Amino acid sequence: MAEDYNSKLQDWFDRERSEDNQITFSDIWPLIWGHKWWYVLTLLIAACIAAFYLYRTPRMYQSTEKVIIADDQSETVLSDLSVSMRRRSYFGGSQNVANEIYAFRSPDLLARVVERLGLETNYTDLMFLRERDLYNRTPFVMTILNGNDVSSFSFVVTKKGQENFTLESFKLGDVELESGPVAGSFGDSLVTPVGSFRLTQSPYFYAWSDDIRVSWAPARRRASSYYNRLGVTAPKDESTVVTLTMVDPSAERARNFLGALLDLYNEQWLENKNRSATNTSEFIKERLLILQEELGDID
Repeated sequence: MAEDYNSKLQDWFDRERSEDNQITFSDIWPLIWGHKWWYVLTLLIAACIAAFYLYRTPRMYQSTEKVIIADDQSETVLSDLSVSMRRRSYFGGSQNVANEIYAFRSPDLLARVVERLGLETNYTDLMFLRERDLYNRTPFVMTILNGNDVSSFSFVVTKKGQENFTLESFKLGDVELESGPVAGSFGDSLVTPVGSFRLTQSPYFYAWSDDIRVSWAPARRRASSYYNRLGVTAPKDESTVVTLTMVDPSAERARNFLGALLDLYNEQWLENKNRSATNTSEFIKERLLILQEELGDID
């Protein structure tokens, strides 16, 4: 049918070209209207594909914070640059901004942020044809009973009534384990192929309907995924304003991550400054003792 249509269309164009070089819309409209349902069907298929793509693709949110890398000798109080500006002052001039950018993206610092926020465990709602990150709205919380600082693991939890559930699809790292389902109850200690842990209900338990995949990874390994989504930039001029951005499927987690990152960075800066002050004080005391001994010898 498509070949006949193309043949007729070519014959029509050839005929029109031979008779008259001018082609008007009224000449083309009968051909379009004669195959209108093919065009409508094509548009419907394209709309369905676009809607399915949007349904499957998770939304991404971006949170932004701005920080001034101020000179340590300055005693001026920082004023807000914007609504999201934190009133913090860090040691270093414009020549040290590059060092501060590297410090913000330090793997050790990011791992401490993951530990503080408890981001080693991730909860994913397995909805129909798509997945949704739950973050702080998970219906239950996992507590590991034995240390597991080497391997990452994951499993799927299926609800079985108000107190019971089953665990299946165990993975250790990227390897799926050959193991049957494990039945359990909330609050009980569970022994599974990937370790021992306990599941306890949360305030969002009664909104639980779909299966949930629970994945756990050590802090340093989990921090690598946030490293790829963390942006630390500074303007090309002599300004010492550093912009931090975090892109994440959860807007709340993006804000919390940047807040914890700034808190830990500030704590580390204060710790280093106090250690430097202590070392300087000890050095001065040692020099004073030496001077006292020298003055005593002179007397």
